[in-house]
Amino acid sequence: MSEPKSQNAAALTSLDVRQRLVEAIELDLIGPAAGDELAEESLPAYEAPSNWYLTGFLIPSGTPPEAIAEHDEQEDRGPDETPGRPGLSEETTEDRMAAKKLFFPSSMGLSFLAAAEGRLEVTIRWGDYELAGSGFEAAEAANSTGDGAHEDGERRWQRRARQETVRVTLGAAESSEHEVPGSNGLRLQVEQRPVVGVSSIPESTQAVSLFLVNNRAPATALQDAEATYVFQAGLEVRGERPFVPRPDPRSPDGEDWDEQIAALHYLDTPSYATGHNVSVTWDLAADGSCHALRTTWLPQAEVEKTETFEPDGVDLSMDRLGELVDAADAEVTLRPLVGAYQEWIDVRRLGLADLPAPHSETAAELLD
Repeated sequence: MSEPKSQNAAALTSLDVRQRLVEAIELDLIGPAAGDELAEESLPAYEAPSNWYLTGFLIPSGTPPEAIAEHDEQEDRGPDETPGRPGLSEETTEDRMAAKKLFFPSSMGLSFLAAAEGRLEVTIRWGDYELAGSGFEAAEAANSTGDGAHEDGERRWQRRARQETVRVTLGAAESSEHEVPGSNGLRLQVEQRPVVGVSSIPESTQAVSLFLVNNRAPATALQDAEATYVFQAGLEVRGERPFVPRPDPRSPDGEDWDEQIAALHYLDTPSYATGHNVSVTWDLAADGSCHALRTTWLPQAEVEKTETFEPDGVDLSMDRLGELVDAADAEVTLRPLVGAYQEWIDVRRLGLADLPAPHSETAAELLD
């Protein structure tokens, strides 16, 4: 875990605290991100990185299931067979084994819509962990070369931050595969096809899917397996032209009333991508266009604050309401609220003409 940044605690806002919590959770579950101060971290050799971090890593695609199960049965033992942190006293071995995953993903990616011309720039980021250090000589080498050995010569998992870029031509072959340079077996699988016959999608649009696949050779020995894994895997896609919004899967004209309302509420909040084994986020320019997509193992969403409206001439304080004498007094006090609410509804009705059908029909029914 990284040290707290030097900042006056009294100056922290609620947003600062929230951001600190998000960073701590991401660092704990996934590991350091690109540019993080722990990007070149080293972990104890007795704690395998895949036990240290719970998600965000890809194992070689050719790993046999029995090898994964064998790894799972090590009960948090690392390459030196040193016992890891024990579980709770009331936990049995079977309980701990049942709580673990037996199968891990070998690929992750995203799907999106793009104009059928131009190129995509795909940036692949990940971390490789290598065992380093085995005695006094390794410690001496670490001091001069930074190979990850601890000061006392203890063996440790040294992280190597990696980043490579692959360029993809849109409108080319439906299926293509690109070697990730210098990755020792990572590949970018590209699938694309034209979108035809969808009225809500512009012509000359391509449906594109990108997959980062760990095609490294599986390790033959358990202690070597972690070095073949891809940790903190991430994709960032940038296009020369804006990405095309994806159609809302909610049906605005179906029989499900909740879907009709949701389609109306999110009419001006388009989605630009969906993830596979991972989630996706994107950046919007000042004009609302989207030119950048990226995968994320910790999906987040900002929820706008709801502000109450206080109409003029209406006193809704508990003190005033507590002083109401009878029904007539209540009507005099609360009647202005009814009038203000009616005025608000009338103003909203003026905007119905700007909504496409059948969203306008849903909005009219809500106002009714």
